[in-house]
Amino acid sequence: MARLGDNDGVLVDTEHLYYKSTKEVLSEVGVLLSEEVYVERSLRAGRSLFDVLCDDGFSDEAVRKLRERRDALYAQYIENEDVAVSGMERVISKLHGSVKMGVVTSSKRGHFDAIHKKTGFMGYFDFSVVREDCVESKPSPEPYLKGVALSGFSASECLAVEDSERGLRSAVSAGIDCIVTPRNLSLGMDFTDARAICRNPDELLSFIKPLI
Repeated sequence: MARLGDNDGVLVDTEHLYYKSTKEVLSEVGVLLSEEVYVERSLRAGRSLFDVLCDDGFSDEAVRKLRERRDALYAQYIENEDVAVSGMERVISKLHGSVKMGVVTSSKRGHFDAIHKKTGFMGYFDFSVVREDCVESKPSPEPYLKGVALSGFSASECLAVEDSERGLRSAVSAGIDCIVTPRNLSLGMDFTDARAICRNPDELLSFIKPLI
């Protein structure tokens, strides 16, 4: 069996920092980003928040520079905050050695590595799939299909852990059963297709352990 799962919102609590950095950069060019719009476009649909700038006539170069500024601001935020989800290290340490584990995320490699240089979590995992490894990001099944291939198991032998609709859709579209652990911005989303909903790391561990 392989356990595949998201990074932001599952292992670490960083989604609010990504929203904060995106909101700040967009406000500099007169675009107000509400939490509701962020949740709908990013966490549900998996669309870039910068698409609206292209629609408003911003050049590709201008949008690229704004993305770079957002990425730099986000890097500062994750560097200065303790982002590990409380109790999650206990979960992954208990599973380590019993199942093959991989992280499947839409995070960029630089941000991902910076986060886990602090958490030390990657010592428990066998592999990771990040944004640069895929042509399409979640909710496309591509990230999880790559994760399945790296695991050496079939999709039916894998179990995903996600926190958002886009992540759930990605896993299910790849043929993987998915547990959802909603956090903060993803609370109240439609998780009808989830195998289970776990509200905290203890519930997650209790659900997974009997399956091993």
